[in-house]
Amino acid sequence: MADSNNFSIVTDSSADFSQEMCEKFGVDVVPLTVQICGKTYRDYPDERDITRKEFYKLLRKNEMGKTSAPNVSDFYEIFEKILDSKRDILYIAFSSGMSATYSNAKVAAEQLKPFYPDSRILICDSLCASLGQGFLVHLAAKKRELGYSLSETYDFVEKEKLRICHWFTVEDLHHLQRGGRISKFVAVAGSLLNIKPILRVDDNGKLVKMYSARGRRSSVKELFNNFRKFAVIEENHTIFISHGDCAEDANTLKKFIKGEFKIDNVYVNMVGPVIGMHSGPGTLALFFLGNGR
Repeated sequence: MADSNNFSIVTDSSADFSQEMCEKFGVDVVPLTVQICGKTYRDYPDERDITRKEFYKLLRKNEMGKTSAPNVSDFYEIFEKILDSKRDILYIAFSSGMSATYSNAKVAAEQLKPFYPDSRILICDSLCASLGQGFLVHLAAKKRELGYSLSETYDFVEKEKLRICHWFTVEDLHHLQRGGRISKFVAVAGSLLNIKPILRVDDNGKLVKMYSARGRRSSVKELFNNFRKFAVIEENHTIFISHGDCAEDANTLKKFIKGEFKIDNVYVNMVGPVIGMHSGPGTLALFFLGNGR
């Protein structure tokens, strides 16, 4: 098939898109899976299996769970339907530094290639998570809308992905400890001292702790300070904010930024179950364009 803009943009539920955002940007989503309270749920944007509010209620009861990537057959089925509709595919994947999602998609694409020799599946390892990944998907959708071809859009997102800054904080350190991100000692001591870590996603798509703030309001303010330091404000600038069922803090952060900067578009959405399982209730994250991460 000739290179054109007749292609579908696909991502996965780690991008934390709402159903409204999927429809607005014209994006298909492959759901990851969460297991909690002995039940298994697919993380669909329309929340048909479990709502985000329900999920956070379970987490606040100290219910434990785990997450899993879509398997090869999941990708095969979704990609096949799109190829049958005579459309090529750009798939923007959850960071390979955190999940097997990207590698499973690559296997499915290779398996499909002999059956669709004239079609193309291009796969981008976003090295992003949550609405940072969503931000990259949003940028791709804008380029497609402007008439960019599949190859041009792929090249663009590969070039831009390491400009998407991810800064976040968490309320409960024990969720990071359970996920192996910090030690039990640090989690207990930090909780006693009301310490809130400030973290980011690095160029390898992995979580790294940068420093700590004392208290919740200070940690929210630190996210804003990092925006001040690292954001590159461009025309029609957009930022994304995700939160683990703490909309008030997300709105406070939004007010800090809009009070000082002329920002055209601010998208705020809840962290879904896949990311939320590891970060916990009270997670607050800010995503924006910089010169680098």
